[in-house]
Amino acid sequence: MKDYVQEALMKNQISERHARSLLTIQDKKEHDKGVNEHEKAVDDLKRMINLYKNDWYEKETSIDFEGNNLLIQHGNSNLIRIALDKEIERTNERFRLCKSIEEELNKIFIKIYNLEDKLNCEVDDKDITIRKAERERDIKSFISYAVGCMFGRYSIDAEGVVYAGGDFNDKWNFESNKVRKIEKDDEGNIISDSWVDSRFMPDKENVIPITEDDYFEDDIVSRFVDFVKTVYGNDTLEENLDFIADSIGRKSSETSRQAIRRYFVKDFYKDHLKVFVENNLKLIEEKEGKKPTIKGFLWHQGENDAQRSNSSRYQERFDGLIGQLINNVKSMKMNAREMNKKITLSNKNIDEMEKKYTDSNNLINKTTKMLGELFSSNTNYWCYLCIFIFVVFFFLYKITH
Repeated sequence: MKDYVQEALMKNQISERHARSLLTIQDKKEHDKGVNEHEKAVDDLKRMINLYKNDWYEKETSIDFEGNNLLIQHGNSNLIRIALDKEIERTNERFRLCKSIEEELNKIFIKIYNLEDKLNCEVDDKDITIRKAERERDIKSFISYAVGCMFGRYSIDAEGVVYAGGDFNDKWNFESNKVRKIEKDDEGNIISDSWVDSRFMPDKENVIPITEDDYFEDDIVSRFVDFVKTVYGNDTLEENLDFIADSIGRKSSETSRQAIRRYFVKDFYKDHLKVFVENNLKLIEEKEGKKPTIKGFLWHQGENDAQRSNSSRYQERFDGLIGQLINNVKSMKMNAREMNKKITLSNKNIDEMEKKYTDSNNLINKTTKMLGELFSSNTNYWCYLCIFIFVVFFFLYKITH
């Protein structure tokens, strides 16, 4: 029993408080075999340890992390909103179960030590450290997992960490779009090792650009949109992007993609550093003056010689992105000039048409006035009428041709 508790404590699967409780019960049990509460307390503590272990395994920082819960929970639904609702329901139930077990354990301890008059068994929610799902945090975790998939650390087609260093081609095959899937039993023994089709391939160059405006077809926002579409389908893509954008604080003036882009540019990396102490995701920037003109994310795994020799390849990739950005800006300026020319020409044509319309309208008004004068006189107005009709049609012809 003591070995079991010490192992769980070393892996951060239980707190020191729970470990002391379990060992205290075991020591008491050794002196009093006839009390059934001891057996029940041990069973309850084992159940609680398993609850905390599962909670720990669901965190991206855990070595036993298998995948993001919003992918696991979505089932047959194509809406991330429904997946989150299921996750909230599941974690709330787990929280309630953990709280009830702790309160039951308190009852047992209070009875063992005859403290009924001094203590009560109730536990405050703030003292329960097991995780409950929360919309903003879980959506940001989903985004973090998506970035991990973009760099090949994770895969939606293989559980756990796919790549944690070494030869990247040993885990990913870009020629056949496959990922290496390794399955293990509870003791860590490999039970299967195979290559499977990958629905979402990582970035081959290992550098993904991010700018404040949409300059690149394969920047991190475009890749994220592709990830959401791959996981949940194209039919619900816009609804899912709206939900994600609203979850991370979309402004009223922003589209979903604009809100997601702003999060990647301003907040994503700061949130990433809060979670990961040993950070493999690096932010690289090119600056002109004080303001960055272009940013990019680089997945850096270790400091071996082979990876250091690839630094020039990363610099070439980044220089290429800068060149592409400059070309895109130049192209946008040229298109703007052409558009301005077309607008100027259109305005000129509109002015000419307005002038012709004004001249025609004035001529019609003059003709109407003269005809009125002719009809009101006693002269032979029919002759003048024919003359003026001829003049009207003549001027109309000249104006419109």
